[in-house]
Amino acid sequence: MKIMSRLSALIMATMMTIPTMAAEKATVKVTPVSQDADAANGGMIYALPKTVAQIRLTAQVVVSSVGPYYQYSTRFLNLTDVVTENSMKWKLIGAEITTTGQVDYSRRFKISTTDDGQMPQIALTPDGTIAAINTPMPAAAQTAAAKATPEIKYADFSDVPLSQSILARTSKAAMAEECAQTIYTLRAARVGIVTGAAEHRLADSGSMAQALAEIDRLEKQHVELFAGRRDTIVVTQIVEVIPDYDGPSNIVPARFSETAGFVDAMDLSGKPVYVDLEFDDSARVNDGATSKQKQSDPQTGFRYMIPGNVTIKVMDRNVLLTQKKIRCTQNGQIATLPASQILTNAITFDPATGAIVSIGKADK
Repeated sequence: MKIMSRLSALIMATMMTIPTMAAEKATVKVTPVSQDADAANGGMIYALPKTVAQIRLTAQVVVSSVGPYYQYSTRFLNLTDVVTENSMKWKLIGAEITTTGQVDYSRRFKISTTDDGQMPQIALTPDGTIAAINTPMPAAAQTAAAKATPEIKYADFSDVPLSQSILARTSKAAMAEECAQTIYTLRAARVGIVTGAAEHRLADSGSMAQALAEIDRLEKQHVELFAGRRDTIVVTQIVEVIPDYDGPSNIVPARFSETAGFVDAMDLSGKPVYVDLEFDDSARVNDGATSKQKQSDPQTGFRYMIPGNVTIKVMDRNVLLTQKKIRCTQNGQIATLPASQILTNAITFDPATGAIVSIGKADK
């Protein structure tokens, strides 16, 4: 009986070591999709990103709207600062640079295992760019989206509450004169409230403040019928630039008109907004391998990026709006992590550059 028990224990121990040995024997392989004839099967495909510079341009437009009674502004109210024609005056006032990633289809790789080994947990962005391994995907950086462009139009003054006595007049001159009389009446009421005249006396200071605010609002609306209205509106637009290491260093992604605002980059009615690129190769790392060694010993490890740097300047013709140094994949280099490490490590990546952000032991 003792012999049989020992034999059973030996058999069980041997059976328990078989899966462990198989797991140890299993290996991870990472190959370029372009070199895999059956890339769509038997593994997972991930991509490295291109770095995209998102440039938020901010403009300010002053919309000047002519009041319907502007011809009578001097005659009835002695006004001098009067809008005499509809106009829009645009000015580019600022720019902000952020980065995001765009999938690089020339840098796609397939992760597969041999001997039915267990695949690492791979997290990808919606477009297939590597985001994390053996750890939850980090919260995506929220790129500030451009606000919806407000409708830019001239005022029609339909919000002015005209009295029946004004509307009853049969000519524009008579309407303007009656409107001017309304303004003087409002001003007289303000003086009466402030001085405490009996006919304008109010119960308390709160009522006085409310009455004065309403008089100010009505007077402003009626005066605008003569002086016109100037509205200042802020408008933003986002343009994207993909820095090209071998391409031009000066790009025109947008044009801007002082009368029409943002126009298409091909619309010569607008003046160019320049984006200047200055690449810096100081962040590149020498891997120490010659090209001949690389050919004789093809890489099979996990590919990630060591990005370079590029300084981006945004110019309104010859005026600098902003500049920023960003990390950029296009002048970086592909690096290799031993494929076995993606089985046991938790790794997060920068989705804009494909660089490793953090690496540590994965939770069991």
